[in-house]
Amino acid sequence: VLALGLAGCGSGSGGPDTAAKPSASPTPTATLPAKPKGKVEPTAESAAQFISYWIDVQNYAFATGDYELLESISHPDCEGCNVLLDAIFEIYEEGGYLQNNQWSLNEFIAKPHDGGIQVTGTIQASKGELFYAGETTPTELKAMSAQGTFLLHVYGRGWMMTEFSADTKGSKD
Repeated sequence: VLALGLAGCGSGSGGPDTAAKPSASPTPTATLPAKPKGKVEPTAESAAQFISYWIDVQNYAFATGDYELLESISHPDCEGCNVLLDAIFEIYEEGGYLQNNQWSLNEFIAKPHDGGIQVTGTIQASKGELFYAGETTPTELKAMSAQGTFLLHVYGRGWMMTEFSADTKGSKD
């Protein structure tokens, strides 16, 4: 939810400094998502599979602080992606961590747009807890929904997220 509030805004900094690594250890129960199998084609079905994977990778990154895979499948100019990457880096660099706040995409529409595929739909974020470094009481993150917009393109042999935004205005908490 923290990330839902942040996504889609930001300076487009290009993500965290890749030379620095978060200091917190990954959550032992989190598992790196498996990449979708099959041929990558510029179709709505293939795009939907990639977005499901991208969200799973984003959930993994927020649960563990390991953002490298998310960074590798997000275009460097994707401002919303960079906001997420920066948030993950900052939480874990400071010794904090996030628990439970998982995203899913529901009721979406995929259509060709700007040489890629644009997907719009409802992002659901589950309740979670944000633990800041040195604090024993977490900050509660409420379950919420947002209108998500994703734009992706095929680069080389795979999809890459090129734009992402989440609008929480008018959504239910």
